Order: sequence, then C-alpha cells, then structure tokens
Amino acid sequence: MDVRFTEDWFLERLYRDELPVAELIGALDELARGGGVTQADARARMLEDACLERGLTDAALATLAARAAWNDGAEREDVRRRALEILGPDRARRDLASHVGFDKPIPPAEAVRRLRTLLALREGALCHDRTWGAGKVKRMDALYGRVEIDFETKAGHQMSFAYAAETLSLLPENHLLARRLADPEALQRLAAEQPAELVRWALRDFGPLTADQLKDRLVPRVLPESGWKGFWEAARKALKNDPAVALPARRTEPMRLRSGGERFDDAWFAELAAERDLERVLEQVESLAEAKPSGLSAERAAILADRLGFVVKGAAGGRTPELTARAAMAAAALGAPLPALEMPGADDLWQPDICARVLRRLPARATERFLAFLAERDGARLEKLLLDLLPTLDIGPLTAAIETLMARGREEEVAALLRGLTARQQIGVEAVLWVLRNPERIEAWALGALPDIARRALDLAEEDFGYEQLKAQKQMKERLGRPEFLRDALALMNDDQRWDFIGRLRRSPGWSPLDRQAILGKLVRLCPEYGPMVAADSNAGAPAARKLPLTSTRSFRERQAQLRQIVQVEIPKNSREIGEARAHGDLRENFEYKAAKDMQAVLMRRQRELELQLREAQPSDFADAPLDRVGPGVGVELRHADGRLERFHILGVWDRDEALAVISSASQMGQALIGKQAGESVALPGEPAGAATIERIFALPEEVRRWARGDATEAEGAGA
Repeated sequence: MDVRFTEDWFLERLYRDELPVAELIGALDELARGGGVTQADARARMLEDACLERGLTDAALATLAARAAWNDGAEREDVRRRALEILGPDRARRDLASHVGFDKPIPPAEAVRRLRTLLALREGALCHDRTWGAGKVKRMDALYGRVEIDFETKAGHQMSFAYAAETLSLLPENHLLARRLADPEALQRLAAEQPAELVRWALRDFGPLTADQLKDRLVPRVLPESGWKGFWEAARKALKNDPAVALPARRTEPMRLRSGGERFDDAWFAELAAERDLERVLEQVESLAEAKPSGLSAERAAILADRLGFVVKGAAGGRTPELTARAAMAAAALGAPLPALEMPGADDLWQPDICARVLRRLPARATERFLAFLAERDGARLEKLLLDLLPTLDIGPLTAAIETLMARGREEEVAALLRGLTARQQIGVEAVLWVLRNPERIEAWALGALPDIARRALDLAEEDFGYEQLKAQKQMKERLGRPEFLRDALALMNDDQRWDFIGRLRRSPGWSPLDRQAILGKLVRLCPEYGPMVAADSNAGAPAARKLPLTSTRSFRERQAQLRQIVQVEIPKNSREIGEARAHGDLRENFEYKAAKDMQAVLMRRQRELELQLREAQPSDFADAPLDRVGPGVGVELRHADGRLERFHILGVWDRDEALAVISSASQMGQALIGKQAGESVALPGEPAGAATIERIFALPEEVRRWARGDATEAEGAGA
C-alpha cells in the first residue's frame, strides 16, 4: 500500500507549520481514483477545515474543487453551501458565488474553479483571455457584476463576472505574458541576446509548441515580423544541443521541454519507477515515446511495462478511459522494445460510449493520434464507429472525426448524415458550428439553403446548454451574428422570411439586449435597407398574417398537450422518483438517483423548448389563404421534367402527414415553393434548377382542412 494513503502520513502533514496543500490534494486525488473515495472525502474535509483555520481560503476552495471532481455523487447545492461556508460572512465575497454557475448544468468542480478565479481578480491582477490576450484588471464593479480589464488589444474592455469567471485564466508574475505586459523592452532584449532562453520560457509557460505557434505568441508584440526569421534560426541553432528541449524533425510537430533536462538515463528511469501519479507517468512515458528510443535494456523496458500496467490498472473501471487510450498509444509507439504487456480495457475503446468519452477528454493534440491509432488496428471499424458517433461529439472531436472520415474516402457518408440531420431539423449545435466554419460545404453537400442553416442556428442559440455544448453555442452565436453572414443569409430569403428572421433575432433570448443591439447595428451599417425591419416595433411592418410563423390548430394543440403532460404528469412523477431514490442513502453509488436527476434535466429542457415554441408560433385553420402565390394554407401541383405530376399541401411550421401529402412550410421543399406563382419553375431540394414547374395553386381540400383543425382527432377522442 502506498504510504501516502495511510492516515499517519496524512495527519503528520496536516499539522505541519507550513501546510503542504498541493501535496495533500495530489495524494487524496490518487487515493480517490484508486477507489478510496470515502476515505479521500473524509480527509479532504479535514484539509478544508485546516485551511480555514489558517485563513487559506483559496487552498480550502482548491480542496473542495478536487473533492467535487472525484466525488460523482457530489450535489451541486451541497458544494455551493460548502463554498459559502469557506467564504465566510464577507458579503462581497459571498455575492461572487452567484456568478459562477452553481445554478447551471455544469460540473460543481468547474463552478468552484470559476469562484477561485473571481476571488483572485482584483485591481492590478494579470490575466489572459483566448480572444483578447493578456491583460491587467483595472476595476471590479460589484454593483453591476462587471470587471474592467486593460487588454493588450483592447483597453477598458468590460466583462460580466460570469463570463470572466468562465474564460479568464490568471497569470503568475513570471509568466511570459505577464512579463510582456510589465516590461516589454526586457523581453525584446532577451530575444535579441538570448533567443534560445526566450523559447524555453515560451515552452515552460505555454507547453509544447510548433514553430508557427511560437511565432503567433511572439510576433508582433515581442518581435517584429521582419525579425522572426533571424530570431528563429539563432534559437534553433542554440537549442539543437540543449538536452532540456526536444526539437522535432518536422516543422508541423511541436517542440517541448524535457522535465529536468531529460536525458533518459538511469536517474530518469529510477524517477519513473517511483512515480505514482497516473498523469505524470503517462507524460514521462509519452516523452520517451516521442524520442523514439532504440536499444532499451531489458531492465528499462521492464520499468516501462510496469508503469504502463500501473496506469491501466489505475484507469480500470471505466472512469478514466482516456488514460487507457493514452497508455495503449504509448505502448504502441514504443513497440518492439517493450515486453509483452496486457492492456485490459483497450478493447473497450471501440465501444461507442467509451470512445466518445475518450474523444471528449483527450487533449486536442492527442485526438488525431488516437484516431490514427484506432485506424491502424481496424480502419473499417473506425469509420463505422465515427459515423455513428458524429451527431453526439463535441466540436473538437467532431472536427477531427470528419477530417479522418474524409481522408479515408467517406465524404459522401458524412455529407448524407449531415444532410439527413439538417432536413429533419435535428442537427445539433456542434454540427451547425462546423457547417458555419465550413460554409462551402452547404452547397457542395446539399445541406439545404443558407437561410435554413441560419434559422436552425437561431433556434439553437436560444436553447440552454451546459459546458462543452455551451462553448460550442457561444462560438456558433458569434458566427451567426457576423454581419457578412447575416447579409448573405437574408439575401436568399423572401421579404416575409426576412421580417420573420430579423424579428426573431431582435427579441431572441439567446443574446443580451446589448449584444443583440450591437449585432443588428452592424447589420444595418452593412445593409441599410434592413433598417426599417430592425427599427420596427415588435412585428410592425411585416404583413399581419406573418407576425409569427403559422402552424395548424391541430399541431398547436398537440404541443400544448405535450407541455401539459410534462408539467402535470411527468415532472411531478420524476420529483417523486428523486425523493424516493434520495431516501435510499449514499448518493455517490445511487444509480436510481443519478438516472432520475438526468431525467429531470431532460424534462426541464423539453418544457423550456415547448414553452418557447408555443410563444413563437400562431395557430391557424388556414381559411381564405390567398392563391396567387404559394404560401401556408394552399395546395400545389408540380409537373416534373419527365411529365410526372406531384401534389403537396403546404401548412405550418410543425405540420407533416405523408398520407395526406402535408408538408411543413419550414421544410426544404416548402421553402423552395413558398413565394412562387403558377407557371414558375422551381429548384427542388437535391434536384437541378428548373427540374419542375408549378402547374397550379389550389385551395386545400376539405379532408386536409379537417386534419389541420384537428377535427378527426377530436372525434376520435370523443368516441373513446
């Protein structure tokens, strides 16, 4: 048994004059990962109390964050309550807890991390944002919940506490970015006099970097563009013989620091043999694998096999499959020098849920290597697995998966999958973001018209997401809100559709009022002709019948019934199930409780979706619909180029019935037809332009009208 898991070892350090918080958290974390969650939890509470007694608030919160991370049963409210106890009676500090997401669907450990960030944000603190770069806190405004930061690229930038807590990272004073803010001239002198030392600083602070990534961090704020080539040549020449830096053979691969100037000697292997932290073991073995060693002695190879086996054993049970994946990749990279090594759990990597978890948790730089690792073992199996997983993946793994499938000649299958999801309006926020990043695929893959994608993005912008999906949603909203994108999408809409889209955007809850105003203001500056639509009150100016998208009375009542079923039956039933499961005891191993809580989140999300849909649609019986143009409430007869006649009945946004040839006005076919007149040719989805002509537009038959009114449904209900 590891001595660090004993109570004596823990208590001896707990009562030292200088409390070794990081060492104790590391030991408790490993104890919990090894299955000793109950012991680790009890000792972590003792450590929190010890930190509080010594006034170490941040250390107490760091311990709470670790405990919430390994304790799957940690209740959000319990963690919030403990965080408030740690913060003490100070009202200003306690108020910060309302901005960090304890009431959102994010892991409690992440909420504690955000709280620690906010507590550290004070005047003069150095921080970093992925968009704005390095900055210095200018002012904290507790009244309005905002922080003002002087960034390198934008002085006086304001962020809400909630957004700052999520996106900002703090910079230690010796970080290269902090030195760039404090004394840029000193960095410029270092670049001129000791270029290799500046590269070592960058690798220490940013981790492994390719030459291009290093350039992005130094040019132009440390070096001018014209000085980069000379700097890099001098630095590379000096680093070639530096044992502390691993230089790759190819420019596209990252260079990195070797820990302690790794020379992979006996001392290095002795250190590896004694290492007990799973992550650290993997980092060391991966660094050796990157160096592509040859001629390993039997003793050294045995140490490698033993440590990889230690990692796999520690990752057993499915809680950390990404560690199993990294161990398997490292073993494969080391290859022949390694003795036979059983890799329990490696076969599980092919299971869809486990593979998806690995892809979510692996660092971005390791995702492509993992997919290449699986492809080497069974390329056809990987292709099928990725096609099945695509609709469920986060944006990073989704991008890597699509690139892998396309490189393996499966582009048409990817296109067909996204085409089907788009046509059924089931495409998720991650896939929409990918499409917006790759707009050339919309036409090439026949994913629908650009307005269809814009409307789906607007739908998704208004949904409640958590964590990775929330990040994808923010990036999607940023692209959706670009004036050039809106210009191109609106140009392909008819006038009614523009009124509807701009009206929805104007009142959308997906953005704050200020952000909405900024988006619409940029659009009007680029396209002044949309000014009246943006300035209109509510839906004023749009045709009266188009104030809200129409749907049949039948469909509207069906969704009302769904909402009543959820609110009056399913949510109360779920609440009872949660109460019953809670009464069973320890929530950490209570699978009924976890399942009931997951269902609660699903029901709440569905309730919000239905409430929003019912607010944003208008029921109609489509009486007296005009027949001069195609619109909701009319029938259309199409004549195809081969002479074949086809009939459709176009109703509202939620309406569809194959037996009656009822199609939705929001479907791709409906959008292709709306606004057209008899005699006009139309471009149908998936067919060339002019492939069909509108033969005639006619009033809805009585059978379809009864369907739209819901008469048949009501009669059936009365008969029952």
